[in-house]
Amino acid sequence: MSRLSETILLAKVRHQNSAEAFAELYDAYVKRVYRFIYFKVRSAEDAEDITADVFLKTWHYVREREAEIKSFSGLVYQIARTTIIDWY
Repeated sequence: MSRLSETILLAKVRHQNSAEAFAELYDAYVKRVYRFIYFKVRSAEDAEDITADVFLKTWHYVREREAEIKSFSGLVYQIARTTIIDWY
């Protein structure tokens, strides 16, 4: 996914509460984030649960925070790391 399309989708999520735009971001990153989490927890069930939690937290972060998001992938991986730490 290009940086420009990522920025446009983030703007749609923020300003229009677009679930469809977030779904596109989700589809672009869910497999990679799941693999990242699975590598850390080594349980498919836990990785699925944590992945779902990560994207729910990301949805809330994007919609509720006013801070500029420079990189969606950076944000989602940071949330994944902190969620894994909380899980442990």
